Amino acid sequence: MRITGTRAALRHYDERRDPVDHKIDPVLPADPGEVHAVDVHPDRRVRTRSLTVLDSMREPLFSSYWEHYEAVCGARVRVILPTSVDPDDPDMCPRCRTWLTLRDSDPAEYARQLRARRDDRVRREQEATDVEDWNRRNQAS
Repeated sequence: MRITGTRAALRHYDERRDPVDHKIDPVLPADPGEVHAVDVHPDRRVRTRSLTVLDSMREPLFSSYWEHYEAVCGARVRVILPTSVDPDDPDMCPRCRTWLTLRDSDPAEYARQLRARRDDRVRREQEATDVEDWNRRNQAS
């Protein structure tokens, strides 16, 4: 049974040189590892530009080196597959499975925990920036 509103995702991709133009292209990895889940329709008013592409995708979506997408478990993923997530897949991330179970059983609690996790990450990133700014100011004097 596939979970609607999700896409399967992988943390990394392989690269292969095109024999004609010698450009390096991303390809699906030989060893994909854990399969994560990306929420196609996150419960928020504004969707990032990249998430709107997921509605009608037919081929894998590879992120650039500097860009990544976020799985429901919080992991950074770089490949989004055009198929929805299968919770019975033995390679599925157990944290994603838990988050998807929570999403289906208690959407309000899922949204609350997701917001809390994102707020915590923003707070930690801001603290790191504050420490870097403080170090820069004090090294200059």
